[in-house]
Amino acid sequence: MTTSDCENNFDENFDAENLSSSLEDLVGTFDQKISHCFKDLNKATEEIAPIQVRSQDEIMSESQIWWTLTGNFGNMPPLDFSKTQTRRLQLPALDLQPRKENSDLGIDLSEDEELRSALDMHQLISQRGPLSESPPQTADEVIEEIDQMLQSCDFSGSVMTDRTMESMDSMYSSMRSPLPNGQYDMDVKLRQAVAITSNSDNLESFSYSRLLALSAEMEQLIQVYNDSLVEQLAHRDELEYEKEMKNTFISLLLSIQNRRRHFTNERKRKPLKTDPSQLPQYMTATIPYDESCLSVDMNTLMALIKCDYFDVL
Repeated sequence: MTTSDCENNFDENFDAENLSSSLEDLVGTFDQKISHCFKDLNKATEEIAPIQVRSQDEIMSESQIWWTLTGNFGNMPPLDFSKTQTRRLQLPALDLQPRKENSDLGIDLSEDEELRSALDMHQLISQRGPLSESPPQTADEVIEEIDQMLQSCDFSGSVMTDRTMESMDSMYSSMRSPLPNGQYDMDVKLRQAVAITSNSDNLESFSYSRLLALSAEMEQLIQVYNDSLVEQLAHRDELEYEKEMKNTFISLLLSIQNRRRHFTNERKRKPLKTDPSQLPQYMTATIPYDESCLSVDMNTLMALIKCDYFDVL
C-alpha cells in the first residue's frame, strides 16, 4: 500500500464520520428549531404588526387627483341676478310701475245677499226635477206589493185546460226583466203562476216534466224579482249618499257665510286700520254659478265640499 492510497482511505472515513454526525445533530435539533420559530401561537399579532383601517375620507384626503378636482369647489360666489347686466336691460323693457297702496279693501257688502241666494242649495235641490217619472220604491214597498198580489189572487175555482197551459208555457218562455214598461207583464205572469200552484188538484194532474218546467219558471220569476229588488236597493243607497253629500255641502256653506257675516259685523263695530293682505279670503266668493243648470253633479259637489272644508279650517 502506497502513501496515496492511505490518504484516500483516511479522507473517505473522515467524510463519512462528519456526514453522520451532521445528520444526527440536524435530527436532534429539529424539534428545538421548530419550537424556536413558533414560540407562542396565541400571541396577538397586532402588537407586532398592527393593522390600520383607513376610511374612504382619509384615503380621498390624501389623493392628489381628488384635491385637484374639488379644490376650488364652493369658492365661487352665487350668481346675483339682480346685479347682472341682463337684469339692468330687462327692467326698462318691462316698464314696471311701483305698487300703489289700495285703501279700498275690495269687500262689497251689497253682494252678500245675492251670493247667498245664488248658493242656496236647498232651493237648488227643491227645484231639481225627479230622476224618473215614478219615485223609487223601497225594498219594503216591493215586498208588500208582492204580498198584496198573492193575497188578492183567488184562482181556486178556475179551470186550467191544456190550451191554457200551453199558452202560459209560451208566455213563461218569453219572460223579460222587470223594467218600467214590462212591469205589468211580469205581474200578470206571477198571478198566472200563483193560479197554477194554488190548486192542488191541478198540480196532481200534471206530469213530471210539466212540474219541472213550472218549477223552473217559478225560479226564474223569483230571480227576476230579486234582481229588481237589488237594483232598487242600490238606487236607494245612491240617493241617500247624494243627500248626505248635499247636506254636508250646505252645512259647510252656511258656516262660511256665518263667519263672513260675523267678520263684517265686527268690522262695523270696531273700525280699525288693517292690512289688506291680512284679511281672510273666502272661497265662496269665487265659486262659479250657472243659473241655467238646476242640478250639480256629484264630482262638482265633492270638489266644492273640499274647498269649503279647507276654508272652514
